[in-house]
Amino acid sequence: MKLTNNTWAIDFNAFTSERMPFTLSRLKGSKILLSFYRNGGCAWSNFRLNLLKKYKDEFIAKNVNVVSVFESMPKDILPFAGRSEPPFYMLADPMSLLYDLYSVEISEKKVRSAIASGITLRMIEEATKAGFVSELQESSNLFRLPADFLIDENFIIRQLRYTNNIVDFLPVREIIKWMHHLHFFPPQQNHFTEILQHKN
Repeated sequence: MKLTNNTWAIDFNAFTSERMPFTLSRLKGSKILLSFYRNGGCAWSNFRLNLLKKYKDEFIAKNVNVVSVFESMPKDILPFAGRSEPPFYMLADPMSLLYDLYSVEISEKKVRSAIASGITLRMIEEATKAGFVSELQESSNLFRLPADFLIDENFIIRQLRYTNNIVDFLPVREIIKWMHHLHFFPPQQNHFTEILQHKN
């Protein structure tokens, strides 16, 4: 069953890309952007994470921690997403335990539909231009969909997004609004549109 807004975040233990222990609840008292990506070699996932890293100083100023979960072994994350450096934490979940905990979806139908529409090709082209190339990893789940959760200082999920295709994420503008305590408007545009607006 998918999680809903205004419910407690689910605590968990994991390991970072450097194989260091990590506990989500230790970040309680700060805002948390919890994102579930595909695998460590996914170009679009790493392109999205790179976009978020451009806001590092703003995240630090507003006491926001960015927790990124990949469905890969630590060794398959580090070369692509890099090391965990506050406020960014890269977590390995090769057994999909955290994905199951947060009910992150697997859908062959949605993935094939996105591919047929051509949207994934356009987005991969954008990622490639930025220097990100996909690398197929052993046991990669090709039908995994991403998801984003905004968790407040009290460890309550205030906004979440279960996406409908492999290249759609919660728009950064909505994260910024939440971070600044502005009224949250449900995202209406696809994340790809936002990338095109920011790429220059």
